[in-house]
Amino acid sequence: MGSDKISVIGFENLATGCTSLRSVILNEFQNLSDDRIIALTETCKNLTYVSVLGSPYISDESLKKVAATRKLRMLKIDSNQKITDVSFKMIGRMCPDLYHLYLTDCQKITDMTLKSLSSCKNLTVLNLADCVRISDNGVKSIVESSCGPKLKELNLTNCIRVGDIALVHIHKRCMSLTYLSVCFCEHISEAGIELLGQTTSLVCLDISGCHCADQGLSALGNNPRFRDVCLSDCNGISDLGLQKFSQQCKDVERLDLSFCQLVTDAAIKNLAFCCRMLTVLNLAGCKLLTDLSIQYLSGVCHYMTNLDLSGCVLITDKALRYLRKGCKKMKMLLLLYCKGISKQAAQKCMRQIPFVQWNDDEVPADFC
Repeated sequence: MGSDKISVIGFENLATGCTSLRSVILNEFQNLSDDRIIALTETCKNLTYVSVLGSPYISDESLKKVAATRKLRMLKIDSNQKITDVSFKMIGRMCPDLYHLYLTDCQKITDMTLKSLSSCKNLTVLNLADCVRISDNGVKSIVESSCGPKLKELNLTNCIRVGDIALVHIHKRCMSLTYLSVCFCEHISEAGIELLGQTTSLVCLDISGCHCADQGLSALGNNPRFRDVCLSDCNGISDLGLQKFSQQCKDVERLDLSFCQLVTDAAIKNLAFCCRMLTVLNLAGCKLLTDLSIQYLSGVCHYMTNLDLSGCVLITDKALRYLRKGCKKMKMLLLLYCKGISKQAAQKCMRQIPFVQWNDDEVPADFC
């Protein structure tokens, strides 16, 4: 039953009966209103975890009441166009124990929020994906604060005003950062990406859609700790950059090369023989790859569990024979728009691999 079917009195009764309540998860209650949250906070003064994902009508009035409990440690909000910097000015002042903030697609949030959060000394996880008004100045405010060296995860996906300057500050201050996403941050250049190769705490990196070519990818190879790297839609990457990266990051386990359309069999050969611990590999849209690539991967990457070959139009049934023989741990195989693969060959894989998707349709124009 959605929260809109529960009256304010119902929330008041809940609060009265559960005065020691610490966690409140009210996700996908699209009509959740301020008065219901306020009814909870009037009595429940020990709230440490509040999640209101998919609740677009929550406003600053609710969050100010949540902040007033002073014990908030984790907060999750998304797709909300009413919440402003005012909420986080109060949270920054009254919730020093906040360590995890998930704040995505909140269009009114600006750099002022990050300035306010700089007083949250224990902040370690910060997700600001799709908060498009965040800029380099905001990132500077948070990473130069006392929580900068403690940050472990930072997601700036589609924060389109963030550029190289932010990466300079991240590189200088975030010594504990293990995960960073700057997907589709169009102002990030190869110079910024090169800095990430020197940010040696990083284990997981997502630079999908950034201006990364061979020079940047080669520089990323300077960090051998990488285990999970997403390079989707990095159109400037070719065999040269991928070969250098593979030779230096031999322990990478998850790699997304989807729509890196300059990559050929030569680079995949090098990848396979250097990075034998690969478990998840996305090659969707790499239209120059042939059966040779799959032969190389099947020959040495025996831990592979997930492989996406969608849109690899030169792959044929022969590739699937290599996979069945060499990749015994495979759990998921995606073969959409693979017109070189027959239905019979796909069905054989389905008997051995738990999840297989296949069709031989023409590659649609928007598959990129």
